[in-house]
Amino acid sequence: MNQAVEIWSFMLKIGEHRLPLTEWLSADEEVRATRFHFPQDATKFRIGRAMLRLILSHYVGLPPAALQFDYNTYGKPIVAAAQNHTGLAFNLAHSGEYALCAVTDGAQVGIDLELIRALDYPRLAATIFSPREQEILHNLSTDQQPMAFFNGWTRKEAYVKAHGLGLSMALTDFDVTIAPNEPARLLATRPDAAEVSRWSLYGW
Repeated sequence: MNQAVEIWSFMLKIGEHRLPLTEWLSADEEVRATRFHFPQDATKFRIGRAMLRLILSHYVGLPPAALQFDYNTYGKPIVAAAQNHTGLAFNLAHSGEYALCAVTDGAQVGIDLELIRALDYPRLAATIFSPREQEILHNLSTDQQPMAFFNGWTRKEAYVKAHGLGLSMALTDFDVTIAPNEPARLLATRPDAAEVSRWSLYGW
């Protein structure tokens, strides 16, 4: 893949797929599916994992059911070392019935998406945005704030997910662009300011 990042999109709707869910998923994935309170969430999980296996099978040259996963300390899945000969990395995100999967090799990758919806943007921004980002959001018009908020949220989540550190990495420890029509970019990282030059952000 030569460091390219390939993005796959799909729907988490049972009518959209003819996937052998029970045949492809591992025993531990089935256990995880049973832990969801609502049946529709369990179905979305199964479809997401089956599609992930189908996508990754394209890169590793194995049947979807044969893929094995390891997990880091924070629960981020990776293709098992015995099956991963190129440093393949991936990340999966979903919101509602929409899902995205980013795949690359030789580098870490994170992806996120959110359905734009009405929220208390200033209150939420106070918990996940840095002071710099909060100021930018505050200075935007009311019409611009929803897009700006979700720009910031998804870019920050993707960056954190790429690191694979879970909740141990604070969303307020780095700054991203959020203003509508401003290209996605990492602006500052703390405490290591040099970290900003090691990553690229992209938005759609």
